[in-house]
Amino acid sequence: MRKSFVLAACAILAGCTGRATKPPAAPATAGDTPIGTIVRGYAIERSHQECQAKNLSAEECQQKLDAAQQHLDSVNARIEALLKDPRTNKCDMVKFIGACVDPVNTLGDLADCLQVTPDRGEAINSGRVAFNLDSRGCPTSNKPIPIPAELTGVWSTKDAEFAGDVLSKGQALYLDSDGIGALVSASGANAVTVRVSVNMFDVTYGSLSLDFTKNGKVFANDLLMRDRRDPHAWISNKSAAVFHRRSDTVSSDTRHALGLEPRRQ
Repeated sequence: MRKSFVLAACAILAGCTGRATKPPAAPATAGDTPIGTIVRGYAIERSHQECQAKNLSAEECQQKLDAAQQHLDSVNARIEALLKDPRTNKCDMVKFIGACVDPVNTLGDLADCLQVTPDRGEAINSGRVAFNLDSRGCPTSNKPIPIPAELTGVWSTKDAEFAGDVLSKGQALYLDSDGIGALVSASGANAVTVRVSVNMFDVTYGSLSLDFTKNGKVFANDLLMRDRRDPHAWISNKSAAVFHRRSDTVSSDTRHALGLEPRRQ
């Protein structure tokens, strides 16, 4: 079973063997599965489309592909090491590898997304993080984790505009002490609010894992990493948005306005 898991992970990561250079063909390599071949091939095709859109030369495009492949090789090596560690939560790995199978991803996007898997695995195995497990043994937010004061409050992008604590433009992440919050994107009268809950955090190494929920069910995830250039900012792995702290608390009125349940005592 472990062998098949390794092959599947290697195939998706496109880092076991070979280095693709020309679109759209991405022939299978040793250890590839059909799914891995499709995912890798489409990511390479998307990379070439992006090169054309940006008017990059063939040499510049190949340099981008080579850099992305090197990143994938690094991520794959870290996952191989995690698979040899009996502490590794494979349910969590499958969950986050699967979240990266997206037809919009270039090879570079795929590498960036897949990096979340070893980031989380290494943090969990180190014992540095706090998290809950569901019935399948996956880290979950069914019971959101209370978070320390340094993570609570309203975090927003630099272009964000507010009327009080209500976002009118940009993006804002609201995080309350009980691990419940919301991610809001707004443009004028149009706003999209998604409930989030914290399923894992590592203050020391700077990572914050969120579940996006609807009607009590998780439908997406994101991992925020501390900005190495600014220790007071967080970067979303999913959107690359950078969030800066605007305030350190979320009021009961704000929770109500966001459609969130009352704070748990």
